[in-house]
Amino acid sequence: MGRPPADRPRRQDHRSGRLPAGAADAQGLAVTLLTNGGNSRDLYEDLYREIFAELAGVAMPEPLGPAAEPVNVDTTPHLGRYERASCRVDVFVRDGKPILRTTVTGPLADLEPDPVVEHDLMPADGSGNLFVIRRPGLRTWTPVTFYSLPTGERYVHLGGRATPRISD
Repeated sequence: MGRPPADRPRRQDHRSGRLPAGAADAQGLAVTLLTNGGNSRDLYEDLYREIFAELAGVAMPEPLGPAAEPVNVDTTPHLGRYERASCRVDVFVRDGKPILRTTVTGPLADLEPDPVVEHDLMPADGSGNLFVIRRPGLRTWTPVTFYSLPTGERYVHLGGRATPRISD
């Protein structure tokens, strides 16, 4: 294993414009966490924060969460149903609050004790497109990003996957 060439472009974190948490090139440190399932995001936050602080003197950016100050955003453009293989996402308003409901579908639904989970959809900023949810049993927040392609198709990006909107 060697260091990457100095002229190679550096990948940046899409939220902060900073290098990803796994990149501390200047200190010659590389860290990889391989895990599947469980509470891996919380584990990542705990381990990487400590490793980078102690071994490289690098402070990781704070994880994404709800906006520090209350913001009023219009969720109307995002309301509807989004669907891909094995997952349906419904975004709706209940009692004046935006809700994101995920439903595991297909053969995977049989593996889940409760294939339907609802989350409060919390604005992460004032853009009206970036939100967070907190999954049951986790400390960290999960980003939820709504966007449209130049051709007009609408998507929600959640859990590392893009899901197209199929109906209003």
